[in-house]
Amino acid sequence: MHSAEAAIDGEDVRRVVALAVEALRDADADAWEARAGTLEWTCRETLEHLADDLYGTRGAS
Repeated sequence: MHSAEAAIDGEDVRRVVALAVEALRDADADAWEARAGTLEWTCRETLEHLADDLYGTRGAS
């Protein structure tokens, strides 16, 4: 991954998605509606938010 000062590129997004899929592949289906740690959001809502953020980085400079 790049330093914090560098722009995010497609390779960064692909790496994050691959890591997320690996980590979440075996998640218990019932756990998706549980709170995400100390957040008020559920695990599903948190994942949706992260996906929106990654999608929103397209074309950002």
